[in-house]
Parts: sequence; C-alpha cells; structure tokens
Amino acid sequence: TKAGRNALAIRLKKRSGGDRDLWFKWDEKNHFHSGNESLQQSLASLMDGVSDETLSGSLLYRLANLKEAIRPLALATEDLATNRERIVRLIGYEIGHSVKIRENAKEVKQRIFAEQLAGLMVRHHSTQPGWYNPEAAVIARFLAVPAERREQ
Repeated sequence: TKAGRNALAIRLKKRSGGDRDLWFKWDEKNHFHSGNESLQQSLASLMDGVSDETLSGSLLYRLANLKEAIRPLALATEDLATNRERIVRLIGYEIGHSVKIRENAKEVKQRIFAEQLAGLMVRHHSTQPGWYNPEAAVIARFLAVPAERREQ
C-alpha cells in the first residue's frame, strides 16, 4: 500500500464509481491538530460527528472542491505553520456552513473538525500524487452511517 507497513489502509469500492482510498501509519500524528491527536483518532472523531449528524454528508463530498484553493498553501515551504493555519481556516469556513452545533460550542467544535479533516486530507508530501485526499471524509461517512440512513 501507499502507507507501507504498520499502517491502516481502507478502500471503499462502490458499484457506482471509482474506488476511494484512505491510508496512514497506525501511529501517524495529525500535524494540523493543535493537540497530540493521531490520524486514527481524527478519523474516529469524524465518524462520531457524522454518526450524530453534526457533520452533513454533503459537506464531506464538497471538500473535494477545495483542492485548488489549498494547493498553493500546501506547496509553499516558506511558512509552514502559517499555511497550516490558513488551510484549517479554509476548511473551517466550509464546515461553518454545514454543521449542526449549539451556538455556544460552534467555534471550538468547528475548529476541531477542521483540524481533523485537514490532517486526514492534506499530506506532507504535497508535490506527490495523492497529496490531497478528500476521500478520507467520504470514507468516514461511509463507516459511520448505517446503510439504511445512507440510502435515504
């Protein structure tokens, strides 16, 4: 697989389209998360957000449209910390239009989801193919939502 040994790799095969892949090392850290969260923990948290309908399914599909806006930030090497913050804010802006969070917790929760999604979608090696993987969000939704609810 693309992640090598000691990794999690998921391939979602659907009849109505191409394969969707997600891969990362078991212990790989989420470099966008302000805490010390792993990508595995980020994926689990996103699945919870989808399960309890905090994150909308349509949002997770729209994240693919952010690739060209994120590309110059991901490719720049001069100020990585600032660019990481910009990527999180860009994803957070998109989340802000699609989340169902109580107003008093919205800003914090929106930020956490943005950091988790950024870590799963934007890879370190942004010059290589697959540097942007919005499929992570779609896979999280597929794993979290029971089949009966997905078909509605």
